[in-house]
Amino acid sequence: MDIVSNDNAQVEVRCLEVRFHPTGQADKYAVVGTILCRGAWAICALAADLGLRIPASISAASIAANVRYLTIMSRPRPFETLRAMDSQYWSFASITARPPQLDS
Repeated sequence: MDIVSNDNAQVEVRCLEVRFHPTGQADKYAVVGTILCRGAWAICALAADLGLRIPASISAASIAANVRYLTIMSRPRPFETLRAMDSQYWSFASITARPPQLDS
């Protein structure tokens, strides 16, 4: 019988904070979600209150679509690609991932 193993312990999960800069100014931004990266994989989690975090003149659906698009296009190295992205409207900051809080 063959022994099957996985590489779960080989690649760490890293977390990016997704920042949208509605005015294009680096110091003015709204945190709109997080992206968990592990190797070539990336999962984006948008803020539940996304519409409240951005100006009313901007569509939350449009912001969500842009984050998903950037996440998909960042493969095969999403963490490095997003961190290095040069955009006046988007930035991605490395943060310490926190485990989700479970209700007891």
